[in-house]
Order: sequence, then structure tokens, then C-alpha cells
Amino acid sequence: MAGSHAAGVLLGLKGQKHFAAFGALKGLQMAGLKLKGESMHYLYVTDCAENGGIYRFLLKNGQPVFKEKTELNLPMYTVLKNNTAYVLLRGAPGQNGSLTTAPIKPNGSLGVFSAPVSTKGQVPCHLCVSKGQVYVVNYLSGNVVQMPNTVVTHSGHGVHPTRQTAAHTHFVFPSPDEQYILCVDLGLDTIFVYTRELQLVSTAAVPPGSGCRHFVFSQNGRWLYCVNELSSNISVFFYQNGMLTYQTTYNAFRQSVLNSTAAAIRLNGNYLYISHRGQDCISRFAVENEKLHFLENTPCGGHAPRDFNILGDYLYCANESGSLGILDLTGTSPSLCGSIPLGQDLLGINFYEGESNER
Repeated sequence: MAGSHAAGVLLGLKGQKHFAAFGALKGLQMAGLKLKGESMHYLYVTDCAENGGIYRFLLKNGQPVFKEKTELNLPMYTVLKNNTAYVLLRGAPGQNGSLTTAPIKPNGSLGVFSAPVSTKGQVPCHLCVSKGQVYVVNYLSGNVVQMPNTVVTHSGHGVHPTRQTAAHTHFVFPSPDEQYILCVDLGLDTIFVYTRELQLVSTAAVPPGSGCRHFVFSQNGRWLYCVNELSSNISVFFYQNGMLTYQTTYNAFRQSVLNSTAAAIRLNGNYLYISHRGQDCISRFAVENEKLHFLENTPCGGHAPRDFNILGDYLYCANESGSLGILDLTGTSPSLCGSIPLGQDLLGINFYEGESNER
């Protein structure tokens, strides 16, 4: 698969507007970004378009420096692990998606991608890599797969009249000890706990119609925080030995809101963050075990924030509208410090620590 490459450009210094024009990214602009801190990390942004791919930036002194775009057709989700890029490709409508991999070079660039392998379902949207095994969920097919051939398909429906007419698996991730594989089904309002061979161990439910989407474990592994897409809130569970016990659900807005769907969730120190499409913001909660305290909502720097991730003092948000939003976390509350118009349908954020000859 071909890739387009261009020289790096430093973006948005000292709060001024800077414009960059290079290769496929002519007109790239970042206004008002002021980042600090030295880093040898790379930032990767997944763009799910037919002419999309993965954008790579060097985070030089904490600032994004564009390096290259690796072209891929409809990439849905990316995991960087074990010096390998694992990428899910959506595929054509009505056809199964696929998984492709590429080596990550010492300088962070991606090597040649492998021939795609079927994910055994339509619209693969999430994957995890645990002890060398790859697990995938296919949203439209409502299944979870231990690649390449072990498939478990969910059945049933939820209470939402349009979004829960069938099973819709959305997230897969190992337990803290990697003895179990957990799968979140938005269509069934249920988190499934499996053995590593995908034998069912237990299930736990969020409130009906919530549409559980993604989760994150607490640092001690005892608590699971699940973001619910349809209700834009967080459900908390106690976790022990493959069993989840529901505790309560916390709202992300002080007043009822319409047309808001939550997407991603991250834990950073004592704070929990979730993204909301429709309201176009990032919520922050203070965390103390099972207790959450809502703090504030911060604009995401675009529309329809999908995935985001945190490195050091900054939160990088992939907005489905095509912009990369950046929030400064150093103050008493997060603040939007930059937004980069980048692609068409940004879905994923990743970091990788590599080598660099940049000075």
C-alpha cells in the first residue's frame, strides 16, 4: 500500500497562527497552540476515509511536527504494540472487514503492511493484543473473534428502538491480569467476560438503553468505569476474578441534554475523561475508587469527538469532523489550546516511543 511522505513542519508557536503546505496536507493550519515539554514520542491519527490512512507526527518539545501519511483504505482502529501496527480496515458495505499489520521502524515510520485477513464480521471497530493473541469485535455482526478463526456471536436486542435492534459489539480488552477477555455489547447493554479461549464466564449489565461502549480499569484493577454511548454517562462496576458487580451510574451533564452520544474514556491519574459527540466536549471527573465527581466539560476543538488519548500534559482528540483538537491539562481545568484541520473522518489516536534524529 502506497504512502505519501513530506518534510516535518512545526505548528503553532507562541500562540500565533502558522500555516503549513506540504504534500497531501496543503493548508494544514494550527491556531493558538502553545505546548511545552521535551518528548521523543510519535503521535498517530487514524483517518477512516477511502483516501485516508494514518498520519504520523513527531512530538518535538511537546509540539506536533508532521512527518508523513501512510495511505490505507477505510482504517477503523489502530493498536501499536510489540513494535507492530495492528490496523482494522472497515471494508466495503455488506462485506467483512479485515486486519492488516506492519512493523514499526525505530524512527516511528510504518513498514509494508501485510495482506489483509478477514475479521469474520462486518465493521470491525476495536481490537486488543494480549499475550500475542489478537481479539477483534465486529460491530454490525455483533461478534467477538480470537483471530483468526474463533468466533462468538451475540444475539438479542436492547430497548432503544433504532440503535439496539441487534447485538453490536463495540470494545474488547483483557482484564488487568490478562486472564480474561472482556467484550462490551452496545446493542445488549451488557459487558461479557470470557476466558482467553472465549468461553463465557459471566455478564453484567448497565441500565437499559444506556448503550455501553468502552471501559477503563482503575489503577488498582478493582473498579471498571464504562462509558455509555446512548445516555452519555458512566457506569461503575466492582471487578474481581472475572466477575463484575454494578455499583451506580454518574451523569456527565448537570442538566439533561439531547443529541449527545459518548465515545471514548481514559483514566489519567486521579481524573477520568470521556468524549461526547453532539455536545462536542470532553468531560472530566475526579476519581476515588467507585466514587466519581463531575468537574467540567471542555470544548474538543471540532465536531463529533471520537477517540482521544493523553500524553504528559496534553490531551489529543480525534474529531470525526476531521480536526485534531489539543487540550492543555496543566491548569486548574483543561483548556483548548489548538485545533488542526487534518482529514475527513478521524477515528483514532495512538502514541509510540521511538528514536529520532530531529534536533
